[in-house]
Amino acid sequence: MMVVIADDLSGAAEIAGISWRFGLAAQVQRRFTLGNGIDVAGVNTSTRDATESVARTTVGALAGELNDTEGLWCYKKVDSVLRGHVGAELEVLMRMLHKPRTILAPANPSKGRTIVGGQYRIDNQPLQETDFANDLHYPARSCSVTDLLGAAGGCPVLVLEPSAYQGQEKGIIVAEAESQDDVSRWAGQLDEGTLAAGGSDFFAAVLERRVGPKRVRATSGLVRAAGPKLFLCGSASEYSRQAVKRAPHLGIPLCPMPEPLFDQVGLPGPLVAEWTEAVLEALHVPGQAMVAIVQPVVKNAHLAHRLSDYMAALVESVVGRMALGELILEGGATAEAVLARLGWGTLDVLAEYGPGVVQLRMSGHGNLLVTIKPGSYPWPEAIMEGRKSSK
Repeated sequence: MMVVIADDLSGAAEIAGISWRFGLAAQVQRRFTLGNGIDVAGVNTSTRDATESVARTTVGALAGELNDTEGLWCYKKVDSVLRGHVGAELEVLMRMLHKPRTILAPANPSKGRTIVGGQYRIDNQPLQETDFANDLHYPARSCSVTDLLGAAGGCPVLVLEPSAYQGQEKGIIVAEAESQDDVSRWAGQLDEGTLAAGGSDFFAAVLERRVGPKRVRATSGLVRAAGPKLFLCGSASEYSRQAVKRAPHLGIPLCPMPEPLFDQVGLPGPLVAEWTEAVLEALHVPGQAMVAIVQPVVKNAHLAHRLSDYMAALVESVVGRMALGELILEGGATAEAVLARLGWGTLDVLAEYGPGVVQLRMSGHGNLLVTIKPGSYPWPEAIMEGRKSSK
């Protein structure tokens, strides 16, 4: 069994979706559980927006569980642009899993995300000049990967191109990669003493070496929702803003968060109840609705957490009054807040709308589908167009 440790829910879902693409049985788990017949478990630690101390403790406890379970292979999924406590979590995992080195390959050349000369670029643009400069918790101020990596305790950090790696180095080896071939070469350097860590491209390259060429599965394998579909846009990304603008033109009613909730005016309970009625009305008529925060982005972590809680409360209220067919959750923090509120811990992968956008169903729980999409990824046409054709 392969266990993938991710610091947010959308990352865990993305890796589980890649595993499904390779023909493997995969789950997304909010707490690590051994499952019968499961090949890959994507475990969410929810540590990206936690303190470094909490991240170290949480990841260390999970590593202890893995040490007590035989026959597991571990991959550390990190954010592709190194947001979060990447260095600290890797240092803990290396120590707990008795690995003298990590090959860290966060670059995703398939998405234009490369590391060359120690610098991270997206479509050849320095990271600090992209939309990631506006990230709420980890705004990119540099494209230097050593600056982005963050603290790693006393663990040495080396940035190497594939040809410079000797296989005897210790510490965190940041893998430069400009192409898919570079990523594949790094995957071929793994051995028993090396922890594999990185993004989705590296994981796919590792899987190809471990289980053979992927069995390409098409989006035609998507499960059709048996009831209304509710979109939750919980990201502040440009992709989210574009989806909100596009939705009404596709016949998807927009139900924005009430202004008083955003402004902390009034009691949350009655305001969420009023919001719920608007969403239910939209779901009854066209059978779909989009919930979003349309107010200007405010760089306030406490406010962002509170707004995620309001969205989760809304979903709980809607689910309690209507048999939804599918929840489409954008943003790892939003998805985690919703699943935590509903008490859902383990979800089985059913299909992919596109890379990173994964359709799931809670293990042993009815027909409600849950689709999780990273905020920094584009919306696949199959999601939006599918709603238009269902009118």
